[in-house]
Amino acid sequence: MIKRGPIILTTGLIITGISLLIIMSITSSIPTGPGTPSIPLMFGDIFDQISNEIRIDAGDTIQTSYVTHSSDVLLLWGVQIMDYQPSDKVSITISNIFGDDYGTFTQSDFIMFEVLEIEQSDTLKFDIQNLGDQTMYITVMFAEDSEDSAFFDAESPLTTILLPIAYAGIALVVGVIVSMIGAIITLIDWKNKRNVSEVY
Repeated sequence: MIKRGPIILTTGLIITGISLLIIMSITSSIPTGPGTPSIPLMFGDIFDQISNEIRIDAGDTIQTSYVTHSSDVLLLWGVQIMDYQPSDKVSITISNIFGDDYGTFTQSDFIMFEVLEIEQSDTLKFDIQNLGDQTMYITVMFAEDSEDSAFFDAESPLTTILLPIAYAGIALVVGVIVSMIGAIITLIDWKNKRNVSEVY
């Protein structure tokens, strides 16, 4: 029973490591820095909605939205920081018109993709804040799962590149959470064992 903490911690670290390796292996083939290519241009017409380049000054927040066309769909959304610099960082908070919270995501790489499961037709609001120290330009992309979408094309860039990045990102978050739980359990078990030793 005392080993449960280290086992959970190790499992979380393994998940985190594998997720990072997957993300690094996929993104390493995509050039970054000044002159970074536009992901929408690279991957063609797989997105249902693509924003123009949006300027966000340091500390400022902009809002964009997307309306899902049907219920029970998967929505792939992504944010690309154009001409990415290592100090660039944004926070993306997602909600709907009724105030329901879909989560807050932090992006410190040149691009990030996540998948949301939308149970009913909804208008999603994306509040994007520039956490960096310089003005940046971003592009926001949306691809909704439908019968004629690239989700069903096994050879599309969406299936081979973007979705793996999104799912690896989700696995990375899970790995970090599991690692934290394992570390907490390990600490609790260690304290309990120490207290028992002191009693005897």
